[in-house]
Amino acid sequence: MADGPYVSSLDLELQQHLKDEDVLPLNLKQVREQAETLAIRRALAHADNNVSNTAKLLGVARPTLYTLLSKYAIEMHEDNSIK
Repeated sequence: MADGPYVSSLDLELQQHLKDEDVLPLNLKQVREQAETLAIRRALAHADNNVSNTAKLLGVARPTLYTLLSKYAIEMHEDNSIK
């Protein structure tokens, strides 16, 4: 069943409901920042918050990773949690 003359992905319930923060912006700087932040957080989680291993996974030097952590305000705590 469709509301209009055509069947849409909403009619078939194929489209996921996205939150505003899940939608990428059009501004390239913002897209890059979101992508870098996500990659850093995923790499940290994969490396159990080990900075050396995270840097290797990301293909950057440790000082570069520290710069990125500071730039994006990603804080690591003593209990290895990320904030």
